[in-house]
Formats: sequence, C-alpha cells, structure tokens
Amino acid sequence: MSKTDEFLDRVCACIRAKSVHADIRTELSSHITEITENGIESGLSPEEAEKQALIRMGDPEEIGLKLDKKHRPRTEWPLLAAAAVVAIIGIAASIVANEGIYLAKSGFILIGFGLMVGLMFLNPMRLKRFALPVYLIFSAVALIFDYHWWAWSTRAMFGTAFMPGFIQLAPVLFMGLMFRRERFTAPQTVGLCVLMVLPTVNACLGGITGSAVLIGISYILIFAVLSVKGNRTARVLLPTAVCLLGLQLLCAYMISPYIRDKISAFLTGGQSDPRGVGWLTGQIAVLIKSARLIGPVPGDVPEMFSNLMSEYVLAGVLGRYGWLPTAALLLTVAALLWRMFAASAKVRQPWGFALAFSASVVLAMKFIINILMNFNLFPVVGIGLPIVGGGGSDCIVTFILIGIVLSVCRRRDIMPKSVPNGNGAAFWHGVVDKIFRTE
Repeated sequence: MSKTDEFLDRVCACIRAKSVHADIRTELSSHITEITENGIESGLSPEEAEKQALIRMGDPEEIGLKLDKKHRPRTEWPLLAAAAVVAIIGIAASIVANEGIYLAKSGFILIGFGLMVGLMFLNPMRLKRFALPVYLIFSAVALIFDYHWWAWSTRAMFGTAFMPGFIQLAPVLFMGLMFRRERFTAPQTVGLCVLMVLPTVNACLGGITGSAVLIGISYILIFAVLSVKGNRTARVLLPTAVCLLGLQLLCAYMISPYIRDKISAFLTGGQSDPRGVGWLTGQIAVLIKSARLIGPVPGDVPEMFSNLMSEYVLAGVLGRYGWLPTAALLLTVAALLWRMFAASAKVRQPWGFALAFSASVVLAMKFIINILMNFNLFPVVGIGLPIVGGGGSDCIVTFILIGIVLSVCRRRDIMPKSVPNGNGAAFWHGVVDKIFRTE
C-alpha cells in the first residue's frame, strides 16, 4: 500500500458517511498528485515529493473529522415546520366540518405526515438504483385500477380517491430513469419517451383529466429548468412533453362533450350553461364580488363550497370567512412552496436536485391550479386543494412529495456525485437495453 493510499484510508476512517468516501478519495488524491508533480519538477525524487505532499496536506485525522462534520445528514427544519402548519390547518378544517367522513380525513393527514417523516430518513439513492422496476410497477398498478374489467368493484372502494392522487407521482419517479446515464442513444431516448407517456395515457383514458394536465405541465416545467442547467436528456424530452400536453388537451376537447362544456363555461364566465356546468363558475363570481374583508358574505354560501372533498374549499373559505383568512391560507401555502424550492436549490448533486425539484413542481402545480380554479382563472379539472381539500389519497401523495424533498435535502451533503448501478438495477436496465438493442 502506498503512503498516499494509507493517508486516504486514515482520512476516510473518520468519515461516517461511506457514500462520499469515493468522491473524497478522488478529490484528495488529485490534490496530492498535483503537489507531488510540482515537487518532482523542482528536483525532488518521487518518494520525497510524495512525502512532502502528504506533509503539506496536514494531519489525516484532522482532515477526516472536518469532512465528517461537513458530510452529515441535515434536517430541513423550516420545511418540516411549514408542512406541520399546513397539516394542522387541514386537521382544523376537518374538525370544523364536524362530519364523520371529514373527521376520517384527519386520520389520512396524520398517516401522510408520519409517512413524510419516515421518507425523510430513507436514502433517495435507492429510488435511482431501482428506478425502472418501480416505474413499471407504478404504471401497471395505474393501468389495473383504471381499465381492468374486474377493477370496477375495487374502484367503488378506492376509485377516484386512489389513482388520481398517486398517478401524480409519475414525473418524480421518471427522474430516476432520466439520470440512469449522462447520455442516451436514439433508441434509448425513444424508450424514455414511451415510458414518460404511459402514466399520462393511463390518466387520460381513465378519465382523470386533471391529473393528466397536471403531469403534462409539470413535465414541461421540470424539463425546461433542467435544460437551462445543461441536462442534455431534458433538452431532448422537452419538445415531446410540450407535444404530449397539447395532444392530450386536443383529444380531451374533441372526444369529451363534458370537457368542452367546462371550457366553454370557463371562457364565457358560466354564461354558456348557467344552470348546468356554468353554475359553479357563476356562483364563484358572485362570491368574489360579495366577499368581505372578514366575515361571511350576505346570504347563503352554496353547501358544496364547504365540502372538504370538493375542489372549491378555498371559495368556501372566502365566502364564509372573508378575504383575510383566505389570504392567510394562501400565504401559508406560499411559505410551504417557497421552502420546498429553497431547499431543493441547496442540492448540488444533479440527480438529487432533479428529484427534489420535480416533487416541488408537482406539488406547486397542484396548489396553483386549484387556487386559479377557485378564482375562475382556470377551467375545472378536478384538482383539490392539497391537504385542506381533496381526498385521503391526495393528502398522502402531498406528504410523500414533501417527504421526498426532505429526504434529498437531508442527505444533500452525503450524496455521492456519481453512483454506479447496483446489481438489481443493472439487471433491470439491461433488460430494457436489450429490448431497444442499445448495448
């Protein structure tokens, strides 16, 4: 064993995060080599030059302890606190509703919050290593719940409360496929496009238009940002995502009369069908005009606006409590999203950033689309206000997204710059490579 290797072993022995040992050895070794070469150029023998280089580097234990302090898990407490505040608001809204089904939602919020905390302690690298099987199983489950002939009885129990929420995780899971390698051949890129389209097609054919739109918009935003950051794969996939969103919107408009009616009601302010699809649009317009700074609007607020399972919980808050409570709720949401994006920006490792950023984008779009819907600024697409509104699975998905960001950010200082595929990942990715004949 060379003196350099012995020095590096002593340094790494003090660093508990083994995942960064390889990167640290590479970085320190390059410094030692550079100093050694300078010593040789000045007339020293290779052995003496290496000895002097190690002396200049300093005490290996001291270096190791400093690096150990730097490479430790770090909990993103502000984000965790923001998630707790939103969870408390969701539970409070369930209690105010004072009905059994709404009280049950508090249980989903608590389950989701516990799941979020659990995810925070998991290593996100495992998702990358087994990205393909996880993604394929995820797509297969979505397909079964949406179309299989025997699944209709199951849909009565889970149905629209199950898949519309979980299908929204598709852009996050897709990041593991994108970062399998730095460059993809043309057949591999085609394979990526096919895999990217699968959940969206599932959502469209299953009638989950809101989730399909959410996934499409999220893909565009994610790929756009990753393209700016220099990711070649994202630059190739961005036009596909744009075309995919445009195609699904066009198909939905042409095939579904109900969607055409929704769009017409949105464009005409509800006048195209004031007693049908446009009734909600008209009622929201009345609420906005009549809302007070604080306190309920004059007259009765439509009962469905106070339904926590409705997409219009925010309109109900505005109608029953006024602009100040509504603004407070919106500011709380803004604080949560800001903390998610701020935490994601701290991640320097490309794969980690993509995972945290994609989770942040999906959740941000869920909030933004619902908020715009509640102010008649977006067509009705069936997206509930996360945690406060929506169903039980929607609460769980929301906390999963936050948990992913917390997990990545907690390990941002101990995530290696590059991680070779494990044996399991190598097998699964090899299967796809053989299918598309890329190897």
